[in-house]
Amino acid sequence: MSCFFRKNRSKKHAGERATDHLMQNIVLLKCLLIRSGSGVLLYIPIKINFDMTSAVRINLLSFLTIIFLLCPLQGEEIDDLNQELKELDRQQSSIVQRRKEIEERRKVLSSPEMKNPIKGIVKSSSHKTSANLAYYWDNRDFTTLNLLTSTTGLPYDFSIWGFIDLHGAHKSSSTDLSRYFIEYRLNRKIDRDWVGGLEGLGFQTEFNDSESPSNNLLRFGLTYRHSLPEFFGQEGWLQWRGFPYETDGSGQQASVIYFLPLYERVWISGFADINFRESQKNIWVIEPQLSYKFSERFSLLLEYRYNGFEDINPTVQGEGVALGVEISF
Repeated sequence: MSCFFRKNRSKKHAGERATDHLMQNIVLLKCLLIRSGSGVLLYIPIKINFDMTSAVRINLLSFLTIIFLLCPLQGEEIDDLNQELKELDRQQSSIVQRRKEIEERRKVLSSPEMKNPIKGIVKSSSHKTSANLAYYWDNRDFTTLNLLTSTTGLPYDFSIWGFIDLHGAHKSSSTDLSRYFIEYRLNRKIDRDWVGGLEGLGFQTEFNDSESPSNNLLRFGLTYRHSLPEFFGQEGWLQWRGFPYETDGSGQQASVIYFLPLYERVWISGFADINFRESQKNIWVIEPQLSYKFSERFSLLLEYRYNGFEDINPTVQGEGVALGVEISF
């Protein structure tokens, strides 16, 4: 019996030593895995001098522990490699895009216009000037001679539009043209890329003058032109204008200009201006016009006229109708 107990105690001590040996190997294995980081399976045999069945169990446990410790390391390394590949793909895409931008910019800088920008602008500008001369008979017993000119295609995309009106005095002879009014506009479209792709915006400077003393001024503002839905198969347009600053310091102006074609040779055009005056009543100036182009150069005109500045003058009548004929050049 004593031999039996001694034998069992020997096995017990051997098992405890084997367990300690196993734990030492696991700690050593962890250190090796942390240092290597390679993800290669490692196996450290554990030699224990006791019953084979226990040794097999311990070795199997050691092997499974190694696999359990290595699998997470392999997964983490794969994730790191995938992230690195994604980052390389993003860098490659950025390189391709930047190369394309550089090549396009190089083409622009190598163009003849960029090598000599002033020469390129002047050469590319092909200005065109048109003129219309009209003569009106007003129902208020005076006449009007109107010269309208327009020049487009100027350098730096500028254009000029304007007119000169020579009016007779109210209830005067047809040859009396003692009154005048001058209006000219300097225009430039705003590049759509400057305003998020919006088409139709522009800058405008307007000059006004008349026979009255100290009655000339400049206006500075913005314009916006857009098309209208087709009417009788013809497409018209509206242009909105706003002038927040005037050199005479008396107020501001807003207006709308329109072109409404009815048929190929018949259309309605005109404008409506409202003048905002500080501490005074706002004043409207309105002139719609019906035009009939009966030949390539000649047109008949019927115009309604309302001028609020004349209407507040007790010596003249601010509203009237005029019939005219126009020749185009």
